Amino acid sequence: MDSYDPLTPIVPHPLEELPRLRPVQIAALRGHRITTANEFVIIAATRAGRARLCEVLELSEPALDELLQIACEVVRSVPSQNASLHDSPASTREISCGSCAGTGAGVLNDTTPLRRPGASGLVTPMIIVVVALILVLLVIPQYTTNVVYAPMSEAVASCGAIRSAARAYLKAHGGTFGERNPTLAELGFAPNDLKGSCTDDSNYSFAATPSSAKYTITFTPDTKLMPKGKTYIIDENGVESGTWRTAD
Repeated sequence: MDSYDPLTPIVPHPLEELPRLRPVQIAALRGHRITTANEFVIIAATRAGRARLCEVLELSEPALDELLQIACEVVRSVPSQNASLHDSPASTREISCGSCAGTGAGVLNDTTPLRRPGASGLVTPMIIVVVALILVLLVIPQYTTNVVYAPMSEAVASCGAIRSAARAYLKAHGGTFGERNPTLAELGFAPNDLKGSCTDDSNYSFAATPSSAKYTITFTPDTKLMPKGKTYIIDENGVESGTWRTAD
């Protein structure tokens, strides 16, 4: 019989082995760097991780507990080829999920009866993995939001300045734009007046309906200055459209 290697890695179980996970939920987990049932159980071991999983999967706490119970059953299973090599009770490697049932406190523990040299060295890497995954779940989404929100706030403010200039233009020209669409310069903007840290004058366009007071202002981001920018459109009534809204 082959000797048992205490450093044999735990075999990862793909998320597809969890029967209650829908494809859209699997995609959502992978978008947050969770690719195996093992990682799913580790994340669910913390209160913050459980809360984030409920949000990402759009599940209630009881539904998450049921899914976690299934994940624990999947993770504690051992492939048949490993079981045939280590079928001795004294050298069996168990993978337990703690008190998974109903508590959500699923934790992977090495409960090997024999204390072999080097086995305890797995604890520190496991802690590092848990901390790293929690940071991915909590910090990166917030950072991404800020990267998009700050430049778009600048663009929305400049569009507001153009609306104010359009109202002043209408007041000075009898309440309509006439037959010709006024330029930003005719609305009172000098070169670089609309230039910002991630925007330029060329990112803004003004389109008026002839012989009326209707108009739309469009912000189109420069992909070099604002890679994550979105299109923002607002009309004379303050109605927003495009791929960005101030409520986003």
